[in-house]
Amino acid sequence: MNEVHQLHQDVQKEIRTPAAIRFIRGVYWFLAFLGICILARKAVGAESMAKLSGTGISLTILINLTILVGIYKRKSWVVPLVLFFSSWSLVTYSLQVLGENTPDIRMLGLKGVYLIGAVFCAYQIVVFTRKETKAYLREKGQTIF
Repeated sequence: MNEVHQLHQDVQKEIRTPAAIRFIRGVYWFLAFLGICILARKAVGAESMAKLSGTGISLTILINLTILVGIYKRKSWVVPLVLFFSSWSLVTYSLQVLGENTPDIRMLGLKGVYLIGAVFCAYQIVVFTRKETKAYLREKGQTIF
């Protein structure tokens, strides 16, 4: 019994995390850290954070950390979660980019951030629909994408 367990651990160590998944993991760590920093600034009463919703920030941090846990533990449920979250965010960011056009430099910067977010979401959709990624995360079912 112990030999079977050791063999299973050796096989797990040999499975190399794809580069795209490592990149996405890094982005999620960055986003979780950024969200925690924003939440901390809001908690101390920073004036620039007054318009932001603490609940929305907390929910985003929770989703990011849930996705990270799923990726690290190679859980199959993370594939539909990422695809759903990315699709939803892609639509939201795209609407923000294509929305009202005010000649304000701050708004242009914000649109740039939304554009980067939309590109990252599209990248995730491409990565998480690949057969290799699904095999790595042990996803065997059919997703809607």
